[in-house]
Amino acid sequence: MSRLQVSKALISLSLNVLLKYEVILENGKSARGTQTYVANPDVLDVILNVLRRRERKMLAKTETSYKMLLSLNKDRRERAGLASDRVGNLGRMISEAQNTLSCLLELVTIDLKPWEEIKQGSPSEKKSH
Repeated sequence: MSRLQVSKALISLSLNVLLKYEVILENGKSARGTQTYVANPDVLDVILNVLRRRERKMLAKTETSYKMLLSLNKDRRERAGLASDRVGNLGRMISEAQNTLSCLLELVTIDLKPWEEIKQGSPSEKKSH
């Protein structure tokens, strides 16, 4: 705490997050009875844990919000300035993000062509810029 100049509460919160994502592992008690930790040596495992536990949840929340957006009347969406082609692109982007995440978690080769298509946008969207 003194070296980092942060509170005990912040250290506690930070340790809990690092343990949750298995970035650090408990390493027993010191001679003075203090819990010690060690960095997880399996970096790939750490990355996959973060993707599974945090990013997958974030994408699920994004998809839920997108479905709520789709439940709105098309006229209401357009009055709010949400063009149908842009809403469609958003849906494709969410879908591709989920597919990409699944591939990453399974350590499969990722096809980036759909991302390029989303990046290029639809022809009607290009005209509006």
